[in-house]
Amino acid sequence: MPVLLIIMMCMSPLPGLAVTVTNLYEAEVPVADQTANGRSAGIQAAFIQVMVKLTGSRNAATIYGVSELQQRAVQFVQQYEYRGVEDA
Repeated sequence: MPVLLIIMMCMSPLPGLAVTVTNLYEAEVPVADQTANGRSAGIQAAFIQVMVKLTGSRNAATIYGVSELQQRAVQFVQQYEYRGVEDA
């Protein structure tokens, strides 16, 4: 009888432990300048920040395939903006 109770308890739904994450696909990174190279480096750094949020792993950059995606990160950007330090 105790075995049946344990099995039934395992099958019952557990209370939700989900957390709402805002700005999941957004990141803010400092850039050296507003040149194409500076923008590209910033986009790649922001991509890794987003991947950390999506995977929950601080080592997201080492996940298989992520470095290849990071090289193409500019293709995934829908919008970006520059803000001065005083705007932050």
